Amino acid sequence: MTMKSFISVLLLTLGAFAPWVNAAETPPPPPPGAMGAMMMSDEHLKEKQDHLLKMHDLSNKILAATDAKEKERLKAEQLELMKAHEKRHVEMMQQHMQQQMMKPKGPPTASPH
Repeated sequence: MTMKSFISVLLLTLGAFAPWVNAAETPPPPPPGAMGAMMMSDEHLKEKQDHLLKMHDLSNKILAATDAKEKERLKAEQLELMKAHEKRHVEMMQQHMQQQMMKPKGPPTASPH
């Protein structure tokens, strides 16, 4: 058996066992209630959609602009929109982190006394 065919057989063999190895390492899915907590609200999704539509609209206007000053003005407007969005995102993440820190960590441990 040549080295090339040996390596091919080895790779095929390892590939055949990969699904079982991967399945053993895959963590179990989260409980049904946990996914609901991670999903974004409809209000948040609508805000995100609105932001994306504004960004796309500005991108299209930037691409269509022929005047250099107008193009730069549109880019500046898009940059300000991005900054405002990032600021809102950071605020929401900080609020989320504060809420997580306020949650109880689990059942209290019994004192040995």
